[in-house]
Formats: sequence, structure tokens, C-alpha cells
Amino acid sequence: MYGFKISEYTNFKTCKYTCHIFFLGGLKILFKKYNKKKRFKKADKFINPGKYQKALEIYDEILKDDSNDSQALFGRAISLSGLGDYRESLKAFDKVLEITPDNHKVWFGKAIIFYNLGEYQEALKSYDKSLELKPDYKDAWFNKCGVLMTLEKYQEALESFDKALEWYPEDAYLWFERGFALEKLGLHNKAIASIKKVLELDPKYPGAQYTLALSLSQLGEYKLALESFDKALKLEPENVDALFNKGYFALEAEKYPEALKAYDKLSKLEPENVDVWFQKGYISKKLGKYDDALKAYDKGLELYPEHPTVWLNRGNLLRKLGKQQEAIKSYDKSLELDPNAIDVWYLRGMVLGELGKNQEALESYNKVLEMNSGDVKVWGNRGDVLEKLGRYQEALESNDKALELDPHNVVAWYNKCQILEKLEKHLESVECYNRAPELYSVYNQDELQSFIDFFDDFLNTDHEDASIWYNKSVIFQILENNQEALKCLNKALELKPDFEPAKKAKEKILKKL
Repeated sequence: MYGFKISEYTNFKTCKYTCHIFFLGGLKILFKKYNKKKRFKKADKFINPGKYQKALEIYDEILKDDSNDSQALFGRAISLSGLGDYRESLKAFDKVLEITPDNHKVWFGKAIIFYNLGEYQEALKSYDKSLELKPDYKDAWFNKCGVLMTLEKYQEALESFDKALEWYPEDAYLWFERGFALEKLGLHNKAIASIKKVLELDPKYPGAQYTLALSLSQLGEYKLALESFDKALKLEPENVDALFNKGYFALEAEKYPEALKAYDKLSKLEPENVDVWFQKGYISKKLGKYDDALKAYDKGLELYPEHPTVWLNRGNLLRKLGKQQEAIKSYDKSLELDPNAIDVWYLRGMVLGELGKNQEALESYNKVLEMNSGDVKVWGNRGDVLEKLGRYQEALESNDKALELDPHNVVAWYNKCQILEKLEKHLESVECYNRAPELYSVYNQDELQSFIDFFDDFLNTDHEDASIWYNKSVIFQILENNQEALKCLNKALELKPDFEPAKKAKEKILKKL
């Protein structure tokens, strides 16, 4: 009727059917693509708020259809990383690299995971690979700084900071970490400039004033450093590191009241901090607050009794308080902890000598000389205790050893003169006294005054020593104060009328007058 042949009809039907299949297949493909895109969007929405498990499930669904979908593998790696499954995340990233080996973002992601795993060298290699593929990848430069700082590669870190700052010139964090790296390299002035930049950008940046204070302290700029410590403490009043270091550098600057104030506050914040109590003890001693110092040392030793230096300091303090017996106990405790502490053996010998325990003092001095036979003071003090023990020949030998090491040692010469008299070697004794002007002539005016002070202290405990008065007279003669020299000689001759060196010196002065 319409002119169609059966064969044509049949062909028409076949064509129509075939076209329908093609249409449905195309529609299915388009639907799959649309569905995948929709699922990626959905996964992204879960990633951003940190719902990594839900995002992971979606990426896994996508990968069931196409196990080589690099976008899904990348998302899977990110999700696993967010869940803390770093090893599986690395596997996913490696799978992406099999498909797209030049993907700089994948190397960036691997670097972050290696860092989280504490594999810092691998993290650094991954950042370097990312930057090799994309040299202007600013986030990689930023993160690389942190890895280099963790690895303490401060010089390399500086180069990365400078590169990152090209993109982030107003980033206070970068300037702060850069300053820290410079400080570690000992470039204190440059560190200060970097930290000042931080404070320009953010005056309240955490730790900036504190770090600035430390840098200034290293340059000996204690006044400026203390000002920065105060600013840091204004922002964080209970910053224990700032308080401790403020106290420490105030001590270095000899601002003892300020140092003590810092440690007083710190001792309330950290009453179990032994170093704070030890510092309080030391500063209190410097301020002449001996009882407070002793309490602080005792508190510190109660918390940590194994500190030999503090037992030493405690002994010195007790000696200052006139408590020699207790001082010896502290020195003994220090030596129990550190048997090779030469200075403690020496001080122990001195205090035992003050107590009249000369044999024990001798043993202490001998112990010092076993460890250091070149100590002039010890040979001299040893000679002094041997003299008190009546062992004059040994005393003379000990003083001679001191003079061999230091021919201008006034105290050793003085002791030698005394010993020669006791050995009844009068001629040698006179010759010894006659050397006094030559010995004192090498010292300047301040040093000579210190000798007078020393002799005055000695005379306060032993007024009957003619030799001391004679030595004072020699110094006054060098200082051209003949009136005082004559008074000293008169006192010496009053105590010892046959003192030949004093007689001759007096005749000489009287001729001048």
C-alpha cells in the first residue's frame, strides 16, 4: 500500500533495533561518566570536613569499575593518609605514579606522608622530586623548609626559606623559622633582623620576643635582651623557658636582684625544678643572703642529691658562714659523687687547714698533686701545713717546688723565709727577705694594694707576725709611702727586735726622711 517491500520492512526494523541498542549503550556510558563525576564531587565534600572513611568508600567504589583511575587512586591515598594509614596511602600514591609518573602533586603527597612517618630523608627526596617536576611549586618550597629544619640542615633551610618568601613575603612563620635557623648558625645579627621582621608582621607572634631576647643575649646585649624577655613574659606571664633564661642572663649581666626575682617566680610555677633552686642558691649567695642561699641549695639537693657541683657550692657557702665542719661534710659528699674533682680536694685541704687538721689537709693536697703536679697554690699550701706539722725540710722542698713553677710567687717566698728561720738558716732567711722588693716590683699599683688587703686580712687573725708587717712595709716603699712603711717596720721590730731585714729597711727610710 505504501510501496514498502517486505524485505525493506524487515531491514527497517533491523536498523531501528540496532540504532536503539547503540543509543542505550551511549546513554549508559554518559550516565556512568555523569555518575562518576557526581561521586567524585561527593567524595570531595567528605574529604574537606575530614570524613575520610566515607570518602574512601566512594573512591573504592569508583576503582571497582576502573582500577587504574588515577584521580580515584589519588583521592584514595589522601583518604588513607587522613585516616593515619600511611603505608597503604604510600601504596596508593605509588600506583598513581605508575600511571602518571610526572605528577608533582603525588610526590608532594608522598613527602607529607614520609614526614608523618618520621622518615625525613625520604620526605626531603620527595619534595625535591616534586620541585624537579615543578620548580615554582610554592607549597613544596614552603614544606621543604620544615623538613630541613627538622633535619637540622640549617644552611640548606635558609635557601628554601628565601625561595618560599618569594611567594609568601608576609608570612610571619617563615620569617620566624628563618631567624631560628640563622640563630643556630651563629649568625645572631641576621637572626635578629629576621625576628624583627616577624614582629613587624605580627607583634604578638608566639615566641618571637623570646627568640629575639636569646639572640641579643648571645651578642652580649643584655639590657636589650632583658627588655625582650619582659615583653615575652607580658604576652606569656608563665612561660617557664623565658623566666629561666631571663634569670640566667640577668645573672650574666650581674643584675642579681632581677635574676632572683625571675627564679622566685619560677620556683612557684615549677617547685620540682632542681635547676631553679640551684640558681636561686647561687644568686642569693652573690647578694650576701647566705641563709636563703643555704635553704635553696638544700631544697635543690632534696630533689636531686646527686649533683657534685652543688655540694661543692654548699660547702663554700658553709665555709663563708664559718661552719667549717659542715663544709667538710659537703665537700666529702661532692667527692663521693666525683672523686676526681681537683678543686674540691683543694678546698677541702684549705678548710681542714683552717680547722688545724693539718695531717688531713696534707692528704687532700697530696691527692690534688697526684692529679695535677703543676699547681703552684697546692705546693705552697702543702708547704704551709708541713711547716705547721713541724716537718720543716719537707715544707721547704714543697715551697721550692712552688717557686720553681712560679719564681715570683710572693706567698711562697714569704713561707720560705719563715721556714728557713725555723731551720735556723738565718743567712739564707735574710737573703730571702731581701728579695721582697724585687718580687713586688713586677706588680702594678692595684695588684700591690690587693697584697696589702691580703696582709691586713691575715693580720686580723694573727697580729704577732713580724714578717707580714715587713712585707707590708716593702709594698709601701714601692708605692713611695715611706711614713706607712716606717710604721710597719716599727711594728715588725716591736714584735721581733733582732729582725735584721727590718732594721736595714728602717735605716734606709730614715736616711730618706
